[in-house]
Amino acid sequence: MKCIKCGNDNDKSRKTCWFCGVEMGLQKSNESGSAGVKPRSVIPLYLKFLAATIGALIFAGILAYLSQNQSETDSHAISARQSDDPVAKLTAQIQSQQDAEKHERQQALDIAQKNTAAIQQLQEENKTLKAMVGADKPVENSKASDELAAFVRSYYAALDRRDVDAALAKWKASPKNFSALVKNIEYFKVNDVRVRSVDANHATVWVDVIGKTYSSANSERWMGDIALDAIAPGKWAITSLNLKSK
Repeated sequence: MKCIKCGNDNDKSRKTCWFCGVEMGLQKSNESGSAGVKPRSVIPLYLKFLAATIGALIFAGILAYLSQNQSETDSHAISARQSDDPVAKLTAQIQSQQDAEKHERQQALDIAQKNTAAIQQLQEENKTLKAMVGADKPVENSKASDELAAFVRSYYAALDRRDVDAALAKWKASPKNFSALVKNIEYFKVNDVRVRSVDANHATVWVDVIGKTYSSANSERWMGDIALDAIAPGKWAITSLNLKSK
């Protein structure tokens, strides 16, 4: 049977055209003389195929969503079972304890390294001090040594009091701007005094002092030699200072 719409041949047993989908019954009516009757339009096959494809995709998406939710549910269930598992709890506790012990060992190691570095620094400073003091050359004149040490200490005590006259009296020659320098002193403290050498006319005394001036924000530590001359038996005067800030 030939379709009156598309002109293609179809089997007599088909109810609709295989090519365009028009109902074959309407074609028979038209062929029998029902002129003026327009065949009823139906959905083409490609539209049916498209609808079936979209439906299949939607169905597959729903299945994938349900599968993902099921996997998450199973994962939560496994986690819950593991949290209730005494073996898992014990394993977690052991791991936590091991991590804490590792952290403590690292802290102890860091402290030991810092202490070692501090000890090495003190040893180096001690070597420097010994070299500056000249400990391998002891002073034989203990009386003169005691007098010199007392003299130097009294000089720094005058500076600490900002007593210009008393401090200036201990110099052989007045230093430049000495009065202004002394008045700017906030304090001076003596850490150590050691006589390095002494004879009838000259002496060298090593000092370690800490001082601060009003014009400076922080105190400073000074170490070095003071040169002195004997101006009379048992009397000394400062000739120069060779101190370095540490």
